[in-house]
Amino acid sequence: MSVTNLCEFMEGEEEPEVRYKKCIKCKDIKPLSEFKYRNFTVNGKEETINTCNSCEKKENKIISRLRKYHPLPDKDYKCPGCKRTEDEIKSEGGWQHHSKGKVRTVWRLDHCHETGAFRSYLCDYCNNIEGRAYDSDTLRRLADYKDYHWRKNNPE
Repeated sequence: MSVTNLCEFMEGEEEPEVRYKKCIKCKDIKPLSEFKYRNFTVNGKEETINTCNSCEKKENKIISRLRKYHPLPDKDYKCPGCKRTEDEIKSEGGWQHHSKGKVRTVWRLDHCHETGAFRSYLCDYCNNIEGRAYDSDTLRRLADYKDYHWRKNNPE
């Protein structure tokens, strides 16, 4: 007897639900099993990263290669975004939740995702802001937006 149905194979058990997600890099729609888990939501639901395992592996190779040629910055280095040093950032706290119990640096290697070219090191906060913006125009519009509302609420 050939088995043509997963439910028949599992002897009456319900077929498991397979959910899918679109990878933000390759744009392919893949089963959630092709994505690593990031964390759990407030409701205890698992949350996956937005890049599939295959794309994540390629990205990690690029970053690893770039780190060989661009070592971590010196102690007095200031983030190009917020202009703070690592000690200043660490003294404010809050960055540790990314470290999973390991002592890590606050610096993240920033590179062009299209060309693979190294840009600089950004602090974790600025790297997240830059990474979540769609492009430079989005960041400029948001800066203009903040400036407009600051001027509106703080007249001379």
